[in-house]
Amino acid sequence: MSESNRPTPSSHGYWQSLKELSGDEAFLQELKSEFPEGADEAPEGVSRRQFLQIMSASAALAGLAGCGWPEEEIIPFDRRPESYQPGRIKRFATTLEVAGVVRPVVVSSYDGRPIKIEGNPDHELSGGATDAVTQAMVLGLYDRDRSGKPRRGGAVSSWASFEEFAAQHFGARGDGGRGVALLMEPLRSPAVAAQVARLRAKFPAAQWFEHAPAEGGQVAKGLAAVFEGP
Repeated sequence: MSESNRPTPSSHGYWQSLKELSGDEAFLQELKSEFPEGADEAPEGVSRRQFLQIMSASAALAGLAGCGWPEEEIIPFDRRPESYQPGRIKRFATTLEVAGVVRPVVVSSYDGRPIKIEGNPDHELSGGATDAVTQAMVLGLYDRDRSGKPRRGGAVSSWASFEEFAAQHFGARGDGGRGVALLMEPLRSPAVAAQVARLRAKFPAAQWFEHAPAEGGQVAKGLAAVFEGP
């Protein structure tokens, strides 16, 4: 295209695209139809004031619809805990296990719902520090989307159905649990260890496996090499 036939730039003082620079007819037509003539005028029979009132009300209603809280049933305490104040955040010192390693933490709770996990500043192992894995464990303490019922084949089942299934597949077998495998994450809970010991005593042929997706075994080996010697 010659300089004489090249279209003048837009009101910005420059061409906004290569199509505008080349003078593409389809593109120029889109620019003209983007804001058709009379688009800023009120419909016939409606004053400008009425038109603005209707548009303002529509925008306000759309904003309210997007900012609403989901409906929830509020059930009062049967026995209200001592010194409990609704809406006030409470903090509890506790411990969480990550790959079998106990971590001292402080959990912030809002009306009975854990919302934040941080390191315990009064504990010498953390000094108040934590990591992303520990903070994400708040979903293990409270997650409204977590399944609250047993499932089988992806469908919601019941504990009675599981007990019936377990009796047929485990209780009536006389092979000591051969072919049965247990897969658990590493735990240091004495109560869980006692339950596992009872289960393994009943099914001595069953296999036992531990797996942790965030396992820190290499870190433990490194610390052992540094502090315990070769």
